[in-house]
Amino acid sequence: MNLGRLDGLVRSALSLMMTIGLTSVLGLVFWIVAARQYTPEVVGRSSTEIAAATLVATLAALNINAVLTRLLPTTGVRTRWFVARAYIVTCALAVAIGAVLMLLGVGSSFLGDSISERIVFVLMGVLLLAFTLQDGVLTGLRKAPVILFENSVFAVVKLGALIGLAALLPISGIVVAWMVPVVIAVVVVTAYLFMVVIPEHERAADGASDVPGRRKLYSFISAEYSKAILSTGTTWLLPLLVTAHLGSVEEAYFYIPWLINYSATMLPYGISAAYVVESAFEGQQSYAAMRRSIQVGGLVVIACTLAEFFVVPLVLHLAGPGYAENGTTLVRILALTLPFNALNALYGTFAWMEQKLWRLVVLQASNAAILLGGSLLLMDDLGIEAVGWSYLVAQMVIGLGSIPPIVRRLRAAKERGAISVHGVAGVVPEPDGLGMDLVDAVVDGEPEAPDGRALARDRDQG
Repeated sequence: MNLGRLDGLVRSALSLMMTIGLTSVLGLVFWIVAARQYTPEVVGRSSTEIAAATLVATLAALNINAVLTRLLPTTGVRTRWFVARAYIVTCALAVAIGAVLMLLGVGSSFLGDSISERIVFVLMGVLLLAFTLQDGVLTGLRKAPVILFENSVFAVVKLGALIGLAALLPISGIVVAWMVPVVIAVVVVTAYLFMVVIPEHERAADGASDVPGRRKLYSFISAEYSKAILSTGTTWLLPLLVTAHLGSVEEAYFYIPWLINYSATMLPYGISAAYVVESAFEGQQSYAAMRRSIQVGGLVVIACTLAEFFVVPLVLHLAGPGYAENGTTLVRILALTLPFNALNALYGTFAWMEQKLWRLVVLQASNAAILLGGSLLLMDDLGIEAVGWSYLVAQMVIGLGSIPPIVRRLRAAKERGAISVHGVAGVVPEPDGLGMDLVDAVVDGEPEAPDGRALARDRDQG
């Protein structure tokens, strides 16, 4: 497929969806091979360690990835400054969070007793964070096809390393195979960003820059961060809860279906990100582009739901009879959540465009309460299936509740046709005063224009 001939929205959306799809398939192959090459205890412990490091990266990210995706189209000559400070703040926070968790003994169930293992774990969190941030930068700067190439190579190298290390490192081979390609990708892509992509974007801006004022940026980041902690944080906390309540073997049976479903839920958000970026670059929300995004997303969700319900249970047999026996019902329950998750993604797109991100925080809090509460209450009786039923109830409650406001917004958008957004920097929520101390370093030390005026302009859309 020649992505270069497609318009920006379709090219970005297809690149992001193909990235998620390809890496999900190769990721599934990775865990199937791991299940064949390593014992269930090693698979469970390794998947818990990777999930815990991902949780550290999530906690430290402040959901800056969403901020980068949505603001970089208009940061102009201040792009390098904006990206560098995002990296510095979040990576420093990842070190602090990882160190605190290790001092509190959180890793005692899946790490050894040596200090070196705990240091390596902290570094894993930092690297996974940087690996995620660079995708946000590439998306915001219209380089989504690069993400497809990078993640495809990463997945292939990771799988090859897993096979090659099975005999050499029977205990730590899974984690090593996962992290070594991350190190390579972070070094190569970071150099590409700061030496090629960002300079090109700054030159194209012709001296202009549009970054929201400090208080608006505080509110934007704090709302996105709160939402991310409640959504993604919950996602990666569940494997730790399963390990603590049911043991490493049950966690291994839980992790593969959970990972498959998580990848499928990310597809609508990839389409949403592409729509937001193109709206920012074009300076307007197009109803035609919105309708095209919904049509593509609907087809993808239907395909994923059917595949997860009918095909994935057959794939679980490749991992071993224990995985199929214990994971089939769970993966089918999770498949039923996908249409409701797509509704939540669509409502999230509208909420962001309308500067109502704190509504999403409330919805994610409800989701976390139902999911975690239900899982903890039912896990002793239902095992890993308790997570599936709790997640389905949570997604149904939020998704069905989103239908009336979605219908109203679609009708209004059709009547208006196209809405000027005047650059994404103006479309941010009003200050709510939360989380300001966490992002001071991102907005401090603004560079000055040659005439001494700050380059940033605060465009208040009211």
